[in-house]
Amino acid sequence: MVRVLKGITLGVLLISIIGCAPSQTATADSDSNVELNEQSAVELVVMASQRVSHALSGGNLNGSMETFEHDGTEYRYLGEDIGTKDKLLVYMHEVYSPQATEAILSMYKFIEHNGRMAQPNADGGSLLEWADAQARLIEENETEKVFELKVPVGDEKNHEFEVKQVKFVLVEGKGWKVDQEL
Repeated sequence: MVRVLKGITLGVLLISIIGCAPSQTATADSDSNVELNEQSAVELVVMASQRVSHALSGGNLNGSMETFEHDGTEYRYLGEDIGTKDKLLVYMHEVYSPQATEAILSMYKFIEHNGRMAQPNADGGSLLEWADAQARLIEENETEKVFELKVPVGDEKNHEFEVKQVKFVLVEGKGWKVDQEL
């Protein structure tokens, strides 16, 4: 059964306001000769985080959301911008490695249904402030780098941080990509 729900959930509205739509995100498909350093690692992680947030919010839903039941779970179709598997993969591959993309889609239970991409109808999000992260290179070789990122959590009044290790891989002809879920 398909139901059309009018309106936009608060999460989708917030994502739209902060600008995580594909057309508003800087392109990450860069020249493979570009050096990955502390600053560009943080920039790529910010874009990666925005991509997941945009996908988890359903993409550009244009004011309505279609839902359906699958295996006892309510799912919602993704918006037109990322509504097919090809569109979603292209969008995610701009910042994530193919392996990381598949792991993310699996972890968040994205499915293809009637030729369209869908996800469980739930809100989610992160309090991690990736844009304010401080990065330090801790491992590297020609095709892989690992950075330790000190990431503020929530508002700056709390002065709390999470320390994350983030792996990047050099994808031939595509440049550096995040190689894990954040």
